[in-house]
Amino acid sequence: MDAAVVIWLGYDFLKTGGYCIMENKQNLEHPFFLKIGAIPIVREDNRKSLMSLNFAVSLLKQRFESLYIFPQGEITPNEKRDSRFYSGVSLLIEKLEKVNLVYIHLDYKYTTEQMPEIIINFSRTKEYVEGLNSDRNELTENIKHHFVEANDEFREAYSDNKLESYEVVLRRKKSLDKKKLF
Repeated sequence: MDAAVVIWLGYDFLKTGGYCIMENKQNLEHPFFLKIGAIPIVREDNRKSLMSLNFAVSLLKQRFESLYIFPQGEITPNEKRDSRFYSGVSLLIEKLEKVNLVYIHLDYKYTTEQMPEIIINFSRTKEYVEGLNSDRNELTENIKHHFVEANDEFREAYSDNKLESYEVVLRRKKSLDKKKLF
């Protein structure tokens, strides 16, 4: 549900529309993602992957909107640190004139209520103007490094309960056992 959450946040808080690139296997299992802005990518076919990325570039050049990418390309636990990053984001930066890359950490925590807290951290904005200054593989590794570092910093702040600089954007509902029914 990460894609649905970040697209909703984009509409509600950033006041911009948005898309996400999502593995086609996920779209086949959950077709509603296509209705909310998922652009399917077929990782097993380089030609089709390139077509999807070019389609995303054309959408972004037509209007000011956001594109959300989950670089590891698969559904994995947030604790997993050795995710594979694909070079599609580097290709997008190369093809677009100006890109603001924002690292987003999204996590779901069950604390004291039946519904989870959704914890989101936007960090480390990096602006790219006029494409790449290095090769795609080097940029992809650099992005992966900053992504992992930003996630580690957030995890540490969360585990140390040092969240003063964070803002709650959505509060969970009370559990049934804590609601007054009558």
